[in-house]
Amino acid sequence: MSIGVLLVEDDVHDVDAVKRAFAKFPPTTFELTHVTRFSDAIQAQKEGRFHVILLDLGLPDSVGLKGLEKLMARASDTPVIVLTGHDDDEMALRGIELGAQEFLCKNDLQPQRLVRAVRHAIKRKQCQIGKTASESDEALQERLAEMAEGVRELNFGVSEKIIELQKTELSQIQRDLVSDIDAKTKASLNMVNNAVPAADFIPFEPEP
Repeated sequence: MSIGVLLVEDDVHDVDAVKRAFAKFPPTTFELTHVTRFSDAIQAQKEGRFHVILLDLGLPDSVGLKGLEKLMARASDTPVIVLTGHDDDEMALRGIELGAQEFLCKNDLQPQRLVRAVRHAIKRKQCQIGKTASESDEALQERLAEMAEGVRELNFGVSEKIIELQKTELSQIQRDLVSDIDAKTKASLNMVNNAVPAADFIPFEPEP
């Protein structure tokens, strides 16, 4: 399967450099889509599915890290590699904090380095997404366990009241009503136990 790449770059020389880098590999390796404006990048992201975005920070309608920040807000699941003509460590660090996977200097855009950066960026983003999903599942499981324990406590209290009532003198109608409540209480408890095991028995496997 081809790697879908969205190149957001307005400098024709830099565009040619990226194309030449990808041309070193089999034609089916990369599927390149090129736009020259930030607004076009947003539209392209909406209409297509890309594995990675190569973003220039000096576009006609977007300059600096604000464009990166906006792009990350709209395409948080897609890894972004920033292409810059300046070797600025402070800007690179800030860009990484905003969500960029990597900063590449366009003045030294070697094919092997670019492709390696693309593959690593995709892999890292997949790992980040997987970790987030795992953490969400774990939090949901904990919340369900808490709710289940609350239901168990409520059912336990109801069961105690039923036992007390059964020891008193009741009419047949009252006994039937108590028996019905008892049966429904046990049924709801069984339902909870089947859906969510007791907290002490919830399996937990740490991440490898």
